[in-house]
Amino acid sequence: MLPAHEPTLRGEGVVLRRHTHDDAALVRAAGADAYITSVTTVPPAPASDAEVVAYIARQHSRLPAGQGVQLVIEDQASGVAVGQIGLMVKGVHRAAIGYWVDPGARRRGYAGRAARVLSAWALGLPGLHRLEASVEPWNEGSMRAVESAGFVREGVAANWELVAGEPRDMVIYAKVPDGHRGWEAQAREFQTGMPLTEWNEADREGRLTLQLWAVGSGEDALLRLARGEELTDADLLYLAWLNSLAIETGYRPPCAITPGGARIDDVAQEILLKRFGPTGTHVPGVD
Repeated sequence: MLPAHEPTLRGEGVVLRRHTHDDAALVRAAGADAYITSVTTVPPAPASDAEVVAYIARQHSRLPAGQGVQLVIEDQASGVAVGQIGLMVKGVHRAAIGYWVDPGARRRGYAGRAARVLSAWALGLPGLHRLEASVEPWNEGSMRAVESAGFVREGVAANWELVAGEPRDMVIYAKVPDGHRGWEAQAREFQTGMPLTEWNEADREGRLTLQLWAVGSGEDALLRLARGEELTDADLLYLAWLNSLAIETGYRPPCAITPGGARIDDVAQEILLKRFGPTGTHVPGVD
């Protein structure tokens, strides 16, 4: 999957390139941001020369170790280094992107532009079928960046990553070579009352075209279920439809994962069976 050498990528007004020791000032600027240091190995300020050199060496070691590729984000016009973006291997056929931007260079679109350039290159790598990004629910700027790069929101995963040693919920985004809209995007469409939509997630038999009816608040239901919160009757109606879809078509949407690692639709089925019995897991008229 990974290239033999760190690439130099250009486009969108940015250059993505290999780290050099001239990037020490960038590393030190990032070290003044407590959030960056909590989710990366950037040394907290005030960092010593040895710590900065060691950080840059770690970035160079990622590719030989098969972990991924880490690149500096540079403004193409000025040549100023403004951040870092990386591709991290997560499995045989998938990888994730992550990035940070110098606090003094934020709100200029660098993250989104760098994500577009890196993801376009990455999806051309042999054997890579899926790119992911995970963003904390409060981080609206990062969500805008990945969405502008064509990543699609798939759901909220509870306790997905550790931040400063604490488990945090993450909004999961993905980008694949042939494009897809994601489960939560579909759920939002259903809530608008659209009577007919084409399911863009392909299964083994091709595309599913389903007659759908807006039932409950899908996105909120999945989020409440993932957090173990009280479910409304509308939530249960929505989850009944979700379970009915899985039973009748064999299609299992890529929903959020509960803290215990169970799939949302499996948990939904257990709740529905307890509350309504076997006949209550199907919604009449929704097929």
